[in-house]
Amino acid sequence: MKILVVDDDRMVRECLADILRDLGCEVQAAASAEDALELVASGSAFDLLLTDMQMTGMDGGELVSLLRGLGLSQPMYVLTGLVNLTSVPGATGVLYKPVQLETLEDVIRTDP
Repeated sequence: MKILVVDDDRMVRECLADILRDLGCEVQAAASAEDALELVASGSAFDLLLTDMQMTGMDGGELVSLLRGLGLSQPMYVLTGLVNLTSVPGATGVLYKPVQLETLEDVIRTDP
């Protein structure tokens, strides 16, 4: 499974990417929503998107909306530390930080 991880916090991005690689996933990481859009525009494909909600510049919700507007139907999850955020338009779901390993495994199994 190819996963695109988008987070402006380098440590979070790299840690999440390492965990996903350990789970057998192919991971591409972007430091911003804008970088993620450039990857997609250049032909980079993904099976699953994990994006931080609160980022400098464009937020994760805007990224999901733009990708849906391009016709992408892959599962897209927003990561957040905001416990009152229960859904994001266009997103498959919301995952709360810190994301538990079991939760990541469930997402990978559920949304191949």
